[in-house]
This record gives sequence, structure tokens and C-alpha cells, in this order.
Amino acid sequence: MIQFGYSGLTPAAWLISGSCLIYYLGISFLWPFHMLYMNQYQGQSLAVAGVILLLHFAAQMVGSTVGGKLFDEWSITTPLLVSAIASLPIVILMWLFESFYIYAALMLPLGFCYGIFFSNSNALIGIICGENSRKGMNLLYVALNIGGGAGTALGGWIAESSINQIFMYNSVSYIIFIGLFLYSIKMLRVQKLARKADKTTHEVNISFNTSKHKKVLVLCFGIMLVHIAYIQWMTIIPVYFEEMNISLYLYSFLWTLNALIIVVIQPILIKIINRFHLTLKSQIILGCLILFASNIFLLIITNYCGFLLSIVLLTIGEALIFPGIPALADKIATHNLKGTYQGLVTSGATLGKMVGPILGGKSYEILGSNYLIYIMMLFSFLPIITFSLFNSRLTFRLKSN
Repeated sequence: MIQFGYSGLTPAAWLISGSCLIYYLGISFLWPFHMLYMNQYQGQSLAVAGVILLLHFAAQMVGSTVGGKLFDEWSITTPLLVSAIASLPIVILMWLFESFYIYAALMLPLGFCYGIFFSNSNALIGIICGENSRKGMNLLYVALNIGGGAGTALGGWIAESSINQIFMYNSVSYIIFIGLFLYSIKMLRVQKLARKADKTTHEVNISFNTSKHKKVLVLCFGIMLVHIAYIQWMTIIPVYFEEMNISLYLYSFLWTLNALIIVVIQPILIKIINRFHLTLKSQIILGCLILFASNIFLLIITNYCGFLLSIVLLTIGEALIFPGIPALADKIATHNLKGTYQGLVTSGATLGKMVGPILGGKSYEILGSNYLIYIMMLFSFLPIITFSLFNSRLTFRLKSN
């Protein structure tokens, strides 16, 4: 079981990934129901709910950037732990007080904590795994998708009886994460000391590595473009489903299929990457090409079979892109910029999630569904050009088993 393409990873990497799975399980109890909760249970318009989510993502961007800085300049474990501890009273207050104003106000610090989690989890895996960071990012990506798939399914089941109970179960997941993470910190002390020693070595050269900063900005811009296209599946495509009289149950099945494919496909992709000696840059560009192809099929085949084929290609594409970008950011970062670079990359992804629904929603309302797909095609093609401009001589690849 352990082999599945992840041999060579330390127990600490597995434990951290498992802890993050639990944390993201809790996040996934909530995120599909934010709009529903504000609109149907708090009586707010979709426009108001959209503004609250926009502010939530803005706070997440700030959290990603600040969290990355804290990772580099303070501690590799403490910011992640503090973000989970801070999230706990926030969701408890959401559970106890069914007030929209309290909920809206708490969405900002909650987004800030989420930003710290996403940037620091990638940076921490990069530190732990070292030269195996590419495998580590794949493992973390799979773990988060398992947590996301399970959390969404369980959240829907819980919401049927009482949507307010979601907050309670969310808080339980944070408590479990805190316990697991505190235990895993003991395994990281040796690596932490090694990192401090290595940090001094690289500090002299940081000011001269401006080319690395430019490369990470290319990654930020590229992942922003990818998420503008990708987020349409979570925001506007469900509306498109209703227009085509396809049930939301069939839409939900697409995401169940997405999670299953990710778990199954990652070991296969690792073998393909090894077999053809793909660099991280080539891996990401291949993923973007597959993502672009998925949108073409969405345009050509206008029934549910088209959506099934498209989600399969979309999943394969994202399985190459989403773990590949943080792995590449980790490779180009010196040891005292690991967190900063992961924070910037996470902020780029969050910005795409903010812009995407606005752009997609306006395109859908004014121009119609076909133009929405054209927008998705455009923003899945532009990253191919962007990542092609990434001039890197890094040729790290996964070591064969």
C-alpha cells in the first residue's frame, strides 16, 4: 500500500499529509454550503452572499502571504498550528450564534486562517521531503482531495438534518488535527534544526536571485489563469446544468468521480512522469493542454456524456497542474524563501477564484452558456503560453521505485 509511487517519503510526511486531510475534511464540511447558508437560512441575497465570499477570499490571500512570511521568519510549524487553533473558536461561534452579521464578520478571520493553512502546508511538505518534494506535493494533493471529497459528502448528509450542525463537526475535525499535528511536530525537530543551519548558507545569495522572484511571479500568474477557468465548474456550471434540465445530483456525481479519479490516477501519472522523464515545467504544460482539451469536449458534446468526458480530462489535467506548481515553486526557492514563494503561489490561485466567478457570471448572464465555455477555453489556453515562458533549467524528476 505504501509503495503507490510514494516510496522514500518519511513517516513525518505521511503524518503531516494525514493531518492536513483531517483539516481539509473540516473545511469541506463548510465550503459548498456558504452561499446556501447565507441565502436560504440567513435570508440574504445572492449578491450580498457573493460579496461576503469575495471578502473571504481576499482575507485568504492576505493570510497566504502573511503565512508564508511567518513560515520563513518565525517557525515552520507554529503558524499552521496557530491557524487551526484560531479557526476553532471561529466555527464554534458560528455554530452557537445564528446571526448573519456575526457570520459575515467571522468569515474574514476564517479566510485568513485558511490562507495560512494552504501556504504553510505546501511549504512544510517541501521542507520535510527535500529532494522528494515532488512526491510529497503529490501525496499532500491526494490527501486534500480525499478530505475534500469525504467532507463534501458528509457535509451534505449532515446538512439534510441540520445545516447548523456542520459547524460543530467542523470544530471536531480541527481538534483532531491539532492533536495529530502536535504529535507530528516531534518528528520535525531534526529537520527544523537542519533548515536553520542551511538558512544561513543561502542568506548571502538571496539578494542576487532576482530571476527566481520573476519565475515565481510567472507561476502565480499562470495558476491564477488556471483557476479562473477551473472555478467555473464550481460556480457557474451548476447554473448551466439547471438550464439543461440536468439534476444537481448528477452534477454532484461529477465531483465524486473527480475525487475517485485523483486517488487512482496519481500513481499512474507518477509512473508516466518517470517513464518519459518529464520535468515539472513539462508536467504542468501537459496538464494545461489536457485542461484545454476538456473544455473543447464540453463545447462539442452538449449532453451529460460530454460533461462526464470533460470532468475525466479536467481531473487528469488538474492532477498534473495543482501538485506540480507548488513543487516547482519549492524547487526554485532557497530555504529561507520556501514559505514566501508558497504564499505567493497560493495567493495567485485565490485571486483566480475571486475573479473567475465574476467574469464567468457576467459572461453567462450577458452572452450565454456557449460564451462561458469560450471563456473557459481561453483561460485554460493562456496558461500554456505563460508556463512556456517559464525559463527553468531545473530537471528534477521523481526517482523510480
